[in-house]
Amino acid sequence: MDFGVLFNPFSGGGKARNFREYLKQKLLKTDKKFIWIETKKAGDGTKITEFFLNRGIKKILVCGGDGTINESVSALAENKNDAHIFILPLGIGNDFVRSIKLNFTPEKLLDIFLEEKYAIKSVDCGKINGNFFVNNCGIGFDGAVTKLAEKLRGTKDPYTKAALRKILFYKGFKAKVRIDGKLKANGNLLLLVISNGEYYGRGIKITPGASIDDGYFNILIVENVGVMKRLPLFYSVKKENHIKREEFKFFKGKEIEVDFFDKSVDCHTDGLYLNLSDVSRISMLHKKVKIAYSLKGDKK
Repeated sequence: MDFGVLFNPFSGGGKARNFREYLKQKLLKTDKKFIWIETKKAGDGTKITEFFLNRGIKKILVCGGDGTINESVSALAENKNDAHIFILPLGIGNDFVRSIKLNFTPEKLLDIFLEEKYAIKSVDCGKINGNFFVNNCGIGFDGAVTKLAEKLRGTKDPYTKAALRKILFYKGFKAKVRIDGKLKANGNLLLLVISNGEYYGRGIKITPGASIDDGYFNILIVENVGVMKRLPLFYSVKKENHIKREEFKFFKGKEIEVDFFDKSVDCHTDGLYLNLSDVSRISMLHKKVKIAYSLKGDKK
């Protein structure tokens, strides 16, 4: 078997379904042998990847968005293997692929995949309470937005709607944050972002300079503020000049411990909702998974 195809037909609000027939016909015209499996519900991406690994398949074409990538990476990180994934971005945000050097159209990427004109790289991932992430983990405001957006799924632009509501009504969360054993925050926080990649929120460079293979997280902490102060903060994020504002505190580290004072705190891992309580530990797993990263011969 040459490769497995993990396809999420729900990605991109119809984008994936529209691309499905083109992809199938393109693959069938080759002499490649492959297994095609589609997801039907949350968590299927991990199970499908595990199935491929158990069959000895070492090349997996992952077709979907950041959540689909997360589920596939979770299986790779959990199991000792020599497999790699090639990402065909068909989601809405597609933020993780902005941190690799194969950021082309799906049609172009498919040609690169079939002609094997790509180089593989081992990249980092994170783990929080048994859940993996390869791009970023957002605690607090970001998690609350993700939770509400899931309820608004099926409406037009659910994430923007959710973000606007939470800017007005999110209460923040109380916690202590330690990075590599040193206390960095203690009080009422608005958000905590632990990043492996630079981008989130559909192309916003939230943690400039983050690298997916340097063995360190780039961490952003923002203390809670009133509604009127939140608006200029989020506007600065949108314009990507938030690094100039004192409210945004940036750190680097490998191990983060968050001690929550609240019973329940919202979180997301690569856009997948997660509920946290008590103490959460976020660990760096250096060069844990292999992905198609760049064109062959690209020295940049």
